[in-house]
Amino acid sequence: ALAPLPAILLLDEPFSNLDAALRVQVRAEVRAILRQAGTTCIFVTHDQEEALSLADEVGIMLDGQIHQIAPPQQLYHQPVNQAVAAFVGESNLLPGTAHERTALCALGSVPLQKPARGPVQVLVRPEAVRLHPANGSPEAGQVAWCEFYGHDQRVGIHLPDGTPVIARLGPHAHWTPGQRVRVEVTAPVLAFPAPPLTQPV
Repeated sequence: ALAPLPAILLLDEPFSNLDAALRVQVRAEVRAILRQAGTTCIFVTHDQEEALSLADEVGIMLDGQIHQIAPPQQLYHQPVNQAVAAFVGESNLLPGTAHERTALCALGSVPLQKPARGPVQVLVRPEAVRLHPANGSPEAGQVAWCEFYGHDQRVGIHLPDGTPVIARLGPHAHWTPGQRVRVEVTAPVLAFPAPPLTQPV
């Protein structure tokens, strides 16, 4: 802001005091200006939506250490470890057992993006979860809550064994708490090695 055509620009939470609609507008304008000027920008934010939509590369810092630097799509779909997977976006992390290309977990047998074996934590993004009405089926899951946003909705489900799962769905279907549903995973998922169990001393 003080020097014309700087080589590097540092922005530290620049939009934090703007209301939501204005933040989106100013964010798009700043991105366009930076691209037009060809200026490198280091952008610090706690807003994940802001980071993923604005940056060419995103660095994730946890506990004072950089865990991963990658383009937004890679960071979201291929997190380098479970900590990044849990931090970036919303996730369902379920314990399971991997058998090369599939893993068995509370959602049944799900396809894996990469081969794995043994105890794992399965990462299922909410948008990869689909629901189908299953009224009267005692083996189906049950809708626990719904949050409607207009353009989409979040739905919380309790699986038959009590495991909670979140689905992010389109706005048109209507789901009600207590409704029985069959839960389907629509895309291959990631599996991370499960941490070893600690033995009592």
